[in-house]
Amino acid sequence: MKVIVIGGSTAGMTAASKLKRILKDDVEIVAYQKLKYPSLGSCGIPYYVGKHFDKPESMIARTVEQFKDNGIIVKTSCEVTKVDFKAKTVYGINLATNEKFNDTYDKLIISVGATPRKLNLAGEEASNVFTGTTLESAVVLRDSLSTIKNVAIIGGGFIGLEFCESFGLTGKNITLIEADKWVLRKLIDEDIVQLLVADLEHKGIKIKTNEKVAEFIVKNNKVTKIRLSSEEEIPTDLVLVGIGVIPSTDFLKETELKMNEFGAILVNDQFETNIKNVYAVGDCVMTKNMIDNRLQYISLATVAAKNGKVLGNILAGKKDHFPGAIGTAIIQVFDSEIARTGYTKEQAIANGFNTKEVVITGTDHTHYVADAKPVTVKVIYDQNTKVIVGAQIFGYNKASLRINALIPLIWTKTKINEIEYLDLPYSPPFAKSVDVLNVVLTKINED
Repeated sequence: MKVIVIGGSTAGMTAASKLKRILKDDVEIVAYQKLKYPSLGSCGIPYYVGKHFDKPESMIARTVEQFKDNGIIVKTSCEVTKVDFKAKTVYGINLATNEKFNDTYDKLIISVGATPRKLNLAGEEASNVFTGTTLESAVVLRDSLSTIKNVAIIGGGFIGLEFCESFGLTGKNITLIEADKWVLRKLIDEDIVQLLVADLEHKGIKIKTNEKVAEFIVKNNKVTKIRLSSEEEIPTDLVLVGIGVIPSTDFLKETELKMNEFGAILVNDQFETNIKNVYAVGDCVMTKNMIDNRLQYISLATVAAKNGKVLGNILAGKKDHFPGAIGTAIIQVFDSEIARTGYTKEQAIANGFNTKEVVITGTDHTHYVADAKPVTVKVIYDQNTKVIVGAQIFGYNKASLRINALIPLIWTKTKINEIEYLDLPYSPPFAKSVDVLNVVLTKINED
């Protein structure tokens, strides 16, 4: 059996590695990767730019040579531009040599990931505008730190906020511009996110919400000012654009492959597409949300890795399926942390739940042990079914990891009245004898 993988990132290469380990010489695997390297852990880029570590190549999880040693051929700088599904043939171009290529497969894995969204404004291609998603751009970004003073970050998602820390640690003047009513709106409710915003503003970061970028003012191929929809002008030496991503599936839009309106591929729980012997995984597919079985676009490395593992098992003949996800994510910006899982209150209401919330603020450990900090827990639940449908935690000192106790409750749809006395650990440096989570669960039952 010959398997071709389009794309060399987490989901596809995890599937390839798993499949090769199981079938060994009974499978031939070739991966075509548009970039010059496979398996980039791009989540590390803000931390490299912020000088948490010094070797950018350490973000490459596995090299071409390492894949080759394991029997997997990875052809880098090779962009697949067309697929003939009936002929089981991929066509593309070698970006290094400009030579065209084609190859045939028995089974095809589409794992092309996602591409940063664009503002579609003149000047977006200026030399000091970055998305910070490739190894090369990470190196240029970090090298530029010594020559810049003012930074404008467009987009208040995880990437934009992580870069607030990256640039803040190096003493830059930062303005974050978000078009929505509050940052992280698709992930965190406003009351919780404002705790983070307050910390960032205390550190001197300017956060402008309900503001759209109207114009880039460019001089000598560099953006020198950003004009907002309010007519305010923001001077800048560097622009970081992080306004989300879209699946990198443009080259497939004229084919019979079923996708939604923004190019995410539709798959079942075994990652089969509507075309026989064609599978898709990772940031280019829709994912079932386990809470209510709605399809959702969840672009997370954790989900992509699980996609790859499941598909590797399936292609090797093992029984497996992907149950779905609930969008669990976590972020630290300077000392502040936010963790989230499931739906926000806004999303839960929109999805038809009879929604109620409980928000409790406590301390992350006993007051007589040094450095006790506040921790705020928000739980969103459905009053009809008595199950939790979402949770968010803000805190410090790794207190946000308490989300790990709430995830299984959502995952298994455990009834609220069964969990008030959840047996959580206690020791003065770690928690209080009655943890803030127990207080939240008690409050839910009282309501």
